[in-house]
Amino acid sequence: MNLDKIDLVNGFMPWISERIKGQPEVLAALNEHLACSELGLTDPLYVKGGFMFVGPTGVGKTEVTLCLTDYFADGNLCKMNMSEFKTTESIMELRARLTKAHMGQCRVFLLDEIEKAHWEAMDLLLGILDKGAELTAADGRLINFTDSYFVMTSNLGAKEAMRSRTNNYTSFKNTVLQYVTLAMRPEIIGRLSKLGGIHVFRRLGEPEQRALAGFHIKRVLERMARHGCHLELSESAFEYIVRNGYSAEYGARNMEGVIMKAIQEAVSTAARVRQQVSGRLIENPDSNGLTIVQVA
Repeated sequence: MNLDKIDLVNGFMPWISERIKGQPEVLAALNEHLACSELGLTDPLYVKGGFMFVGPTGVGKTEVTLCLTDYFADGNLCKMNMSEFKTTESIMELRARLTKAHMGQCRVFLLDEIEKAHWEAMDLLLGILDKGAELTAADGRLINFTDSYFVMTSNLGAKEAMRSRTNNYTSFKNTVLQYVTLAMRPEIIGRLSKLGGIHVFRRLGEPEQRALAGFHIKRVLERMARHGCHLELSESAFEYIVRNGYSAEYGARNMEGVIMKAIQEAVSTAARVRQQVSGRLIENPDSNGLTIVQVA
């Protein structure tokens, strides 16, 4: 057991809970697996973790993976959209990219839109998720992934589950999993159940998106401060962002876009007319955006 990592492992849940909202089931399950893998308790002959994150757009599937990467893997992420690997001819490229990324110290592999991959790509992944966690490189070398995490993401079943408008998570989850079972090979589902599991992300309601807005606003304001723009957000500005950013269909992705656009454009507008770029951000009904006013 790697006792040196106990403090690191114990700090993960509080840290990620500030960044991801509305996904208690996913975070709890992920935290338990990561604690075992980082302490060295999982089977060393397999990858450290194999997960499938399923759910609607903008609910945190990619963000959770980025958090895992930043916290446990020094930000060394390899992200690939599996829709690029739909043909037999593309499999060599997939093999080469996985090899190159691992040799370049990437230890988290994010495979987006996994259901769109060619069956030969799935065969390749099955080999990595099997005992030994090996991939044969183009030159014949065996690349070992027992030090790596693999995260697959998908929207399978999310549209159908969203259409039901149910607020019951169990019902929502079961609908999504039905479509996952229909679309994914049993061998993949079986491997994942052993290595980390399939996790269904909830839809994000207005309260969760409001909480996320506060976190992302803080990050943008910190970035602005590094440029010498010291800003605070008024209540009216916050409500403007939530009102324009909330989206049942696109989740937090839309909220993040509204936050960046509103704050960046307010700073840009002030700078271009040579006004102060520090102060309080308030809603400006005339411009349908935010503006900076000086704090007395």
